[in-house]
Amino acid sequence: MSAKNKAVDPDETLTKRLGKGLLNLFIKVEQVEEPANEGQTSSPTTETAAPSHFTPAAAVNPEQLKKLVDSCLEHGQAEFQTLMQYVKMFESTIPDETARYRAALQVTSQQGITPDKLVAALDKQVAHLSKEKAEFEELIGEMEKGLDGQRTKIKDIDNETAQLQKKLAELQQLRAKMSSEIGSQEVKIAAARTNFAKALEAAGQQLEQHKERMLSLLGISDTEKLKKKK
Repeated sequence: MSAKNKAVDPDETLTKRLGKGLLNLFIKVEQVEEPANEGQTSSPTTETAAPSHFTPAAAVNPEQLKKLVDSCLEHGQAEFQTLMQYVKMFESTIPDETARYRAALQVTSQQGITPDKLVAALDKQVAHLSKEKAEFEELIGEMEKGLDGQRTKIKDIDNETAQLQKKLAELQQLRAKMSSEIGSQEVKIAAARTNFAKALEAAGQQLEQHKERMLSLLGISDTEKLKKKK
């Protein structure tokens, strides 16, 4: 019985896969419409979009958690592919789940898929969560640096306004728009960070539970885990 294991890039993360689109996975967008002022007339102005509000979720979003956990499970999954094929094959002959997993382990161990390799694969899945966090924080940091340029531009606009009174109205409008964009981005980043932290914690718990369950099913002792660490 053979299995075609698809290699997984060890550097692959949700951040690298989705780029800035990852932020959209960890935020909730609420568009705010400005109420119209009836009976009030004013000179024509350039229309600007109403700001969006980005709020942290009250609980971990199932979709966010699944994406994060699935990304971690991809790393080390190749080591389990052959094992799971035997587990599936033994379903009709070995009803007990624990016995089925251990029977599959006996077979795969003869093919070089040892308990130590499976423990290493489980550790790889849990450890990948740290890489997800680092990549996410790097992305957020780059976006925050991008806001610094906008803040600097606002200061330039303030200085130019004092010198060019004829352009005062236009520059003030541009300043207000950019300030609104910064405010929206800051709220968006804060909401994404909060939601990601919640998902990160929940994913860590879920992956640890997954690891302990697999160790129990495979009957791998603490001595074997310590041997792997050495």
